[in-house]
Amino acid sequence: NIDGNKFLITTSDPLQLTQQCHVTSESANQLGLGLQGHINTLQSRGFTPTIVYTDPASAFRQLTTAFPGVIIDISGAGDHVAKVDAKIRRLKELYRSVKSGLPWKLPNVMVKDLVAYSVARMNIKRTTALNQNVCPKVLFTGMKINYKKEPELAFGDYCEVYDGTDNTSASRSIPCIALFPCNNSTGSWEFMNIQTRQRVRRSNWKLMATTELIIDAMNFFTEMDAPMALEIIAEPVVEPEVQAEAKEDEPVK
Repeated sequence: NIDGNKFLITTSDPLQLTQQCHVTSESANQLGLGLQGHINTLQSRGFTPTIVYTDPASAFRQLTTAFPGVIIDISGAGDHVAKVDAKIRRLKELYRSVKSGLPWKLPNVMVKDLVAYSVARMNIKRTTALNQNVCPKVLFTGMKINYKKEPELAFGDYCEVYDGTDNTSASRSIPCIALFPCNNSTGSWEFMNIQTRQRVRRSNWKLMATTELIIDAMNFFTEMDAPMALEIIAEPVVEPEVQAEAKEDEPVK
């Protein structure tokens, strides 16, 4: 649980690859969909998961036969999966560190984006659990990291992102906030359009300095996420007869 949002976190051995998935609840349906997505990701690169070690959550007990060819090994009451717990601790530490360094308040709708960024940064860092001098992402994808693009940005950076041209005088860029790398061969990043709050994926951008205008715009997003209360104060209704009597009782000046 991170800032009121629930996530399914998995780590693959021996790749040491960390994956995350936002879930709305700890139901068997939500956890099953998330786990299926992680398994599909591994299989897309030719890796075949054979056993999944899980915490003793009741929802996982309903998934023991949901994945043919994959054993769901549920730990005992009070037990924990040590490797995953260590990854979760590092994830939360990185999340808190990045969040505290932001010049604006983090909107709740961007919590899952910061978690995705934190996991992406963990996967490009070498771990002592691997005998090879490579990071989990390179070991999984087989592609070298594009150091001209992926480490250039950080979560929360303000960028002007190329948005194409239609041969008119309209602006060719849009103001965006960097979210997380897309893990593709072109080094694309996921951005949030500040004007529309929509997500866009782009490979061309210009890193800009974060101005007070951008900070105010992002803080406005946070205020929009917060519940708002409207207090209406109405003047008491005075009947005409009562109002006339009140005027007669007024002293003569």
